[in-house]
Amino acid sequence: MGIPMIISVLLVVAWILTPAKKVNLQIVCFLLLLGGMSIGAVTAVNNYSAYQAVTTMAIILLCICIPLIHFIDSLRKIRIFVNLLIVVFLYVGVWCIFHEGMGPAGAAGAQDENYTSAMMCIALPLAYFSIPLTDRRAVKMFYVAALGIYATAVVVSFSRGGFVGMVGVVLFCILNSPRKKQALVALVIGALLVLMVAGPSYWEEMETITDTKEATAHLRLEFWTIAWRMFVHNPLFGVGPENFRWNVGAYQSVEQLETFGRLLTNSVVVHSTYFEILSELGLVGGALFVTILFRTFKDLRRIRSDERLRADAGNAGRREPISGNERLSPTDAQQLQYYSLAIMGSLVGYLLPAAFVSFTYFSHFWLLAALAVALNEVARETTKKLEVSSSLVTGMISEVSKKPPNPVRS
Repeated sequence: MGIPMIISVLLVVAWILTPAKKVNLQIVCFLLLLGGMSIGAVTAVNNYSAYQAVTTMAIILLCICIPLIHFIDSLRKIRIFVNLLIVVFLYVGVWCIFHEGMGPAGAAGAQDENYTSAMMCIALPLAYFSIPLTDRRAVKMFYVAALGIYATAVVVSFSRGGFVGMVGVVLFCILNSPRKKQALVALVIGALLVLMVAGPSYWEEMETITDTKEATAHLRLEFWTIAWRMFVHNPLFGVGPENFRWNVGAYQSVEQLETFGRLLTNSVVVHSTYFEILSELGLVGGALFVTILFRTFKDLRRIRSDERLRADAGNAGRREPISGNERLSPTDAQQLQYYSLAIMGSLVGYLLPAAFVSFTYFSHFWLLAALAVALNEVARETTKKLEVSSSLVTGMISEVSKKPPNPVRS
């Protein structure tokens, strides 16, 4: 029915008609990235493949991410959006468990288990840091069940990159958990679940992570070497979007040609987001990706370290929704703190598997970056409200202190 297309068109039209457009570094980088990709597409060996990649990224950035930054402008909308993501990831996780690690089929076929497991790593922190934001037992159990399904899906996928991502995410969640004892208990329970699901063959597979002579690891190293040659010969804009596979044969060494016994043109991908960006988008694309990444982490850290937000969240410590039987909603500051951790953890869950999977033209990273920008914008408005509230209280105290004391009558 073309529902995603209809939604995308409506979003971009609504954004264009919005009078007060937001401008920040991430949006500028999104637009510059599309410009750099368009230039690279002109000089690409396969212009059609490059055109498709530019079109895909234009839809992701212009029709989804930039409108998202403008229209998700409250904590309520952020909460709804995060919960919808959790549900979508839950659907993928359940599908993965019952289809030998593969994700749901789309226009390009079934999702590879490496991509599916990477998605589960992104999902884990979203569900984990949503638990303290509700005091409803049923909702808590839903998030806990989602965590179990995500972890099980990673195990079922037999993806080593997914395993690395899951370990990194678990460590991040424990180190940043406000209640580390409960987090350690959850870790033990999760580890027991993994032991129940994973058999000896799974651990044998994971033991080969550091073995560079293992078949797939050796292939990845060869592909990364070829990608580096492409970057060295095309340092500014790379060989063009989605053009690694169309250029790989031209950059094979004599030794690699003998090893594979054929040209690899149009038969392999680079199997690394970072080498994909370098080889296909060059220094321009690489610099913009790093700029977006560092600025996003900086914004999320700013929310975490903002003294006004921390003080407000700390003052509400006695009203934590996860304690007692009181039905108390978390403060805005608490929600901002937890959601900043959730997005930061999801970025960790993306960055680790991305070293082994070509993820550039998927929506995951760009969506997380846009969500972080939206959260940062909401945080700015929240701190302004806290400043106004603090000023009013200070003013009232000052007025009271200026009043002379009532005389004591004998």
